[in-house]
Amino acid sequence: MKYGFLIFWGLFLGFKSLLSIPVSDSIPVGNDTGVHTMIFYKPKVQAILPKEVDETSGLIFWDNSLWTLNDSGNKPVLYRLDSITGKVIQRIQIKGAVNHDWEALTQDKDHIYIGDVGDNFGKRKSLTIYILKKSLIPHQGDVALPAREIHFTYPDKRPEKVKRLQNDFDCESLVSIDDSLYLFSKDWGNQHTRCYRLPKTPGTYTAQHLFDFNSNGLITAATFEKKDNMLVLLGYTKGDWIPFIWLFYDFRGHEFFAGKRIRIDMPQIIATQTEAITFTHGLNGYISSEGNKLFYQSLDRIDLQPIYQRNLKRDQKVLNRKLKLEIHQVKDKDNVWELSMSDVLPVNDVHLTIVGSNGKPVKGYTTQVIRDRKQIKILLLLQNLKSGEYILQVKMNGVQQDLPLNVKGKE
Repeated sequence: MKYGFLIFWGLFLGFKSLLSIPVSDSIPVGNDTGVHTMIFYKPKVQAILPKEVDETSGLIFWDNSLWTLNDSGNKPVLYRLDSITGKVIQRIQIKGAVNHDWEALTQDKDHIYIGDVGDNFGKRKSLTIYILKKSLIPHQGDVALPAREIHFTYPDKRPEKVKRLQNDFDCESLVSIDDSLYLFSKDWGNQHTRCYRLPKTPGTYTAQHLFDFNSNGLITAATFEKKDNMLVLLGYTKGDWIPFIWLFYDFRGHEFFAGKRIRIDMPQIIATQTEAITFTHGLNGYISSEGNKLFYQSLDRIDLQPIYQRNLKRDQKVLNRKLKLEIHQVKDKDNVWELSMSDVLPVNDVHLTIVGSNGKPVKGYTTQVIRDRKQIKILLLLQNLKSGEYILQVKMNGVQQDLPLNVKGKE
């Protein structure tokens, strides 16, 4: 901690009741993305990073080392770190590059991708990703190397005057999956994130806008765990600065937000500016944090495997305990569906969510409930939904089942 000791302890005492929740406990939380489970976790400090990388903003693990970079206004240099001590052991300068706002780092088998994609003021007209060939990097010694470039713009960005840290086209997150690069925006205004896709080859492009997600916080980093086909987003909440992690899994293709998800909150390291995340094996890895008025720049160890396994077991119980559900379209009423639930008493709670093809819950429908001793019948009135394929998610007493809906709604 640099200074502000009293401020920190004031914050800590204010969160004392919240921080007393054990890591193994969780509480259900609802928001406009549906019901999810909030889990609390505290990383372990591995090392205090040197001043040379006090604005660490990206992280990967390669060649038995961690690699990081500094953000805006710093040297166009990639730093190799000792994963135990956090010390800088090598510097790779990118020839001809400018560090406008280096914020993201990812890799594939042959290349490292450096994302000059930060835009706090929302004024940048074009953004750059540098492609560095791994085979050029010596095992030791500082060196300057060339890199190829990807230049791109956003398809949905419009010229407008915005105040610093209030625009929705900042970005600090980049992952490499198969033949594409995926970016996740840091929306200062609504604390959502948008996913964009780019090809990996050098050139000038307009990024493809894929999906939006209500992240309930500012997304500052991303990584992809290939074994479990899991996307991981890191960030912190605006205003109270509580770091968090989102795990997205059990999705198809690049529809990251259409599968299952877990949110992990880290209130015990409040005010830590978490900026980068990577895994070394499985869901074991590191988080790096930029230095600020309350904390030194740091490197923290994380092990998210136990949390993930607990949720997999919970998912398996759901699969093994199928609800006795029937759904059908009401005769002569195209936009009315009837959901019947048998042998469900006693029922403590019922949660219904209709999810669109983009993985996001939809609004604009109403329900009517009829209940007797043997059945619960729910009429779904879908007149206001557009025609298309949807998923009805039914959750009762902790058990969930997904049912397809082919809606012939309004055009």
